[in-house]
Amino acid sequence: MREVQENLAMHNLLIARFYYDSRYQRGHGTGLKGAQSRLKEIVDKYPCFSYNDEVLFRLATTYQNEEEPDEAAKYYQQLVQGFPDSEYDNKAREQLTIIGAPIPEKGTPNPCAKRDPQSFMGNVFSLTYFYRYLLASRGWAVLVLNPTGSGSYGREFAHGIRGKWGEHDLAEQLAAVDQLVAEGVADPDRLAVAGYSYGGFMTSWTIGHTDRFKAAVVGAPVVNQESFFGTSDIGMWFAPWEMGGGINEARDAFRRLSPINYVDRVTTPTLVLHGEADERCPIGQGEEFFTGLVAAGKVATEFVRYPGGSHMFVAQGRPSHRVDFNRRIVDWVTRHASRD
Repeated sequence: MREVQENLAMHNLLIARFYYDSRYQRGHGTGLKGAQSRLKEIVDKYPCFSYNDEVLFRLATTYQNEEEPDEAAKYYQQLVQGFPDSEYDNKAREQLTIIGAPIPEKGTPNPCAKRDPQSFMGNVFSLTYFYRYLLASRGWAVLVLNPTGSGSYGREFAHGIRGKWGEHDLAEQLAAVDQLVAEGVADPDRLAVAGYSYGGFMTSWTIGHTDRFKAAVVGAPVVNQESFFGTSDIGMWFAPWEMGGGINEARDAFRRLSPINYVDRVTTPTLVLHGEADERCPIGQGEEFFTGLVAAGKVATEFVRYPGGSHMFVAQGRPSHRVDFNRRIVDWVTRHASRD
């Protein structure tokens, strides 16, 4: 049921984003009303939607643009109280100051607020990762999994990789690859791996622990748990939670679970993609991994920076950047993992 609700809410959010953006691009209010109705539906029907911080911020903005400050303030305040670690928190506080409304104390974080790595892949068309469909149209088999750590089978399952990033879930994912190879669906000599955010971590971890893949694409990863702790907008609480202890008490885990410490083992040609304004997984993470690959001198590697790109640029950034992101993945995989 949770997966169905998440997909329905995401469908509404994607439509709301379209209406919301068209309101500013075309300069009329029709899009604003369309966005508002979709966003309000999400708030009313899907209180545990993973992206409700964005929903609340956009919904508040629609009321602010309609000169309804009381309604706007109500949703900004809900955001500040329920999502204190959200990337929208400071923006909401700024708007409350402009409106002249009280800024509430930070409350207990909404239990649905954590998205990384507890996201999941469901039966919904992705408006972010178009490269999957393009590769499939060219004859590639595309495997998208919900291994331990994803948000698809309850809280215990989602927390099953705490203190075991990569160590636990890599075996699950390779087992799925082995099954496809055994069935004749996948060619063991033409395997590629790609991922973004936690998937970026997982890709960089994978190629540091196996040489099975002929091409790899690492998007906005975490590769150094220690520097992530100090530079990410959620690092100070998220890293200790996921590593199983504070940085001083669990420093061995922070280092053991950092792909940067295995970069000299990589034998897979690797493309690194990262937004320059990423506050969630700062661009230094991608830079460290790329520099490590260059220093090791074993593989072909490229690093692409997207100016102004946030962690969500692949879904909400400049259209030219989103097109480029997907094209580069297809080109890299095709170049390094194809026979021709």
